Amino acid sequence: QTLNGKSKSTYIEKKLNTTFCLEPGGDTPDRKSISDSIASGCIPVFFNNVTGTGWGLFWGEWKAQAHVVVPREEWIRQEIDLYTLLHTTMPPDLLRIMQQTLRTYARQFQYSIDEDSNDGIRVLLEGMKRHSQERMTDGKCNPV
Repeated sequence: QTLNGKSKSTYIEKKLNTTFCLEPGGDTPDRKSISDSIASGCIPVFFNNVTGTGWGLFWGEWKAQAHVVVPREEWIRQEIDLYTLLHTTMPPDLLRIMQQTLRTYARQFQYSIDEDSNDGIRVLLEGMKRHSQERMTDGKCNPV
């Protein structure tokens, strides 16, 4: 199978061997490329605060330690050198924390064939269960 004329395996291999993956806004705030980046251990770089907002169940509290947001207006005005921002001014300790965070939680953005208590399917089902229980406790939903 191909993606933009290249094999999908080449696409994932590039993400596996890249520190930062640029994730500009698309048709929706949450594009497949973002989950591919996370699952590959590539730190997603967003250009607005909307990108990546729809995956609340998957991100969890660790989101802040696993992505970079480039100020959009400054980027458009060419006031930010992306290479300098990502490769020169970012403290090495922060980079290591971000990479470790992705290694720890990346499975939450993957769907395993075998039973996996930390994959995206389990995270989604557990999140839906928790949400339903909270709604029943709050009297917003009647049990069947």
